[in-house]
Amino acid sequence: MDLTLIYTRIVERYAAFFPRPEARLRFFNGTIAKQVTRQKKIEQSLKRFSFIEKTPFYRWMMESMFHRSVIEELSGLLPEKRAERREFLRGAKISLGARFFFWMYRLRYPLYGMGLGLIALLLVGLYFATMWSGQRLNQYLAQKYGRSGGGPAGVIATKVAQYLPGFDPDKVWLVKKDTTSEIYSNGARILTEFEADNHSRNYYLYSKETPLQNSSLPIQHDIIGILYHTTESELVEFRSDNNDDLLRHTQGLLGWVQKKKSYNYVIDRIGQIHRVIRDDQAADHAGHSIWNDEKYTYVSLNESFLGVAFETKGESLTEAQVVAGRQLTAILRSKYNIRDVNCTTHGLVSFSPNNMMIGYHHDWAHNFPFEAMGISDKYPVPPTHVAAYGCSWEQDIVEKMGGRLWVGVTPAEAEFEARAIQSNVKPDELRRRMKERYSQQLEMTRKLRDPNGNDTDQAKNKAESTETDK
Repeated sequence: MDLTLIYTRIVERYAAFFPRPEARLRFFNGTIAKQVTRQKKIEQSLKRFSFIEKTPFYRWMMESMFHRSVIEELSGLLPEKRAERREFLRGAKISLGARFFFWMYRLRYPLYGMGLGLIALLLVGLYFATMWSGQRLNQYLAQKYGRSGGGPAGVIATKVAQYLPGFDPDKVWLVKKDTTSEIYSNGARILTEFEADNHSRNYYLYSKETPLQNSSLPIQHDIIGILYHTTESELVEFRSDNNDDLLRHTQGLLGWVQKKKSYNYVIDRIGQIHRVIRDDQAADHAGHSIWNDEKYTYVSLNESFLGVAFETKGESLTEAQVVAGRQLTAILRSKYNIRDVNCTTHGLVSFSPNNMMIGYHHDWAHNFPFEAMGISDKYPVPPTHVAAYGCSWEQDIVEKMGGRLWVGVTPAEAEFEARAIQSNVKPDELRRRMKERYSQQLEMTRKLRDPNGNDTDQAKNKAESTETDK
């Protein structure tokens, strides 16, 4: 590259700014005399870009810096007054390229400011794009791995659901059974040391068209679904040097659950599965509760659902509990042909019949790792007690649930409003009717337990959950 020739041509372009020959010659000679010094200075500054020296871009950078050096000298020779300088430049016969470089140099400071502004806008745009992408990623993970609402259980759910196979009832069976445990083909071991009886399962199936007459309804005994709970019991720190306390607290919890007949199963913090109330016996785990599938409504889920509780408080599970929960879910679904639609959580079915408010118990009203259990997410499903029975909620319930309700509540409320319009009644009147219907259904369930009415108080107590309010 002949830098001297390039520099000379650039000086010739800008010499055209001077219409008088003597001024043009003076500028040309003075500028050429500084060529060697300027060239060395420019080459020194471009050493950091030596990797592009063989490319056309290097020549463009060199020419640009030559232009800048010559323009700096030219600017010092132009008239100081703006009007005279404008008139001087108007009469100059120079190339378009020289004019472009000249005006770019004159406007360099505003252009610097605009460049900084564009960079700032770009950084802000990248920030919001990153935030938006992160939210979309979270939504994707929530749909794919059951991380409804996030939380510790959801994080572990992502790890588990990503690698474990889907539910296949043909691959789950009892391998070995003795007096203290059962071993299954999926690796689960169910401990039966605390196993006890309560009372046999008896309930009715209700549909929208079913009249409330016990004589027309056959009594059911089959297990229909699984209801997941948290024990909300006292916990100790989960660490390797705390094993004795961990086991001692679990033993105490199992004794309490056995006494209160609270759950069919308890999964402790190290992932051991304990059967407490036998499967064919109803545990007192669900209290006032309603759920439905495509055909039927289930009232007082103690009778029709198995209660599975995780030894925890809030929404935190150990990895061992997640794995054990998935194994137990597969075992129970395989053994009793339980459908996915009827595997849900206590927080999504519980309510108070006195004021028809949801959230009487709210364990797993958020963040249950459905996908990790091998079942579909039930949070978007409109809950029955809102959609069909018109249950509502108060702000203190929302606060107990962490400041928000699960996503299925809003469409459920809209569904109930639509039912009221379709029935040509006000929502409050339909709500009153459904409250009365639930009372009748609950009374029918109690009579199944006590057909002669001789033990009404005991029947009422056992129909309600003995679980501590969450």
